[in-house]
Amino acid sequence: MRGWRASFSRSSSRSPIRRCSPCSNNSKPQSTRRCTRSSAMRTAVRPRLELAALVLAAGPCCADAQTPERIAPDVDWANAEIVAVTMVNYEFVPDRLSFRRGVPYRLHLENHGSEIHDFSAPEFFKAIELRNPEVLGPYATRIVVRLNEAKDMDFIATRAGSYELTCADHDWAGMTARITVE
Repeated sequence: MRGWRASFSRSSSRSPIRRCSPCSNNSKPQSTRRCTRSSAMRTAVRPRLELAALVLAAGPCCADAQTPERIAPDVDWANAEIVAVTMVNYEFVPDRLSFRRGVPYRLHLENHGSEIHDFSAPEFFKAIELRNPEVLGPYATRIVVRLNEAKDMDFIATRAGSYELTCADHDWAGMTARITVE
């Protein structure tokens, strides 16, 4: 105990000399005043950090504003064909979906499983025009459907093809399906 007090009193009797991190390798020590080099770095870096924070904060709220409304205004959405897909434990029911180009659809997704599932079809989403892009949320390539939740997606298919549909978190368990656009 005595050795500890002796070493403590010796070290505390010296005047403090601090070095800032940019100057730590210099042979000339900085006094206790603020280092001009590090404050210059803060002045240069801070506006960039503030701009980055602003862009990140504005991104999700402005995403819909940047998405142009591409759906033809003369489409009768009241008569859109309804296609229902149920997500249960590790499968889509039905597991084969078929759509025709130019026809308005309302895809009704319901999650009756025991976990959160998503409707992930990045190539399919590139081949359709969405009436309600906000259903995609921040992802733009999938629709997340929570437990006992339902979501509707209104769209018109614009490009023919065959597209893979997966639940991004459960594809390893076989939660996949096929979408065909004729």
